[in-house]
Amino acid sequence: MNNATVPDPAHRPAFAPSQTRSAAVSLHDGPVPEPPGLLQQVRDALARQNYSMRTEQAYIDWIKRFVLFHRKRHPPELGQEQR
Repeated sequence: MNNATVPDPAHRPAFAPSQTRSAAVSLHDGPVPEPPGLLQQVRDALARQNYSMRTEQAYIDWIKRFVLFHRKRHPPELGQEQR
């Protein structure tokens, strides 16, 4: 591998005042990532609250069973007696 083609991070040019913020933002244009799904949101919430991995897995398993029991229907589609 030719070391001359790999830039050295220690010798990166400093941010020039002539560069605008919009130029930096344009590097991230493109598709917006999807928001995390329900199970990932639950995992994140449990991790923030320092729950153990075993507790997290138990909660995730219960949620999966609940969703499958209701045939993967969204809560607004469920009847009043099913909530």
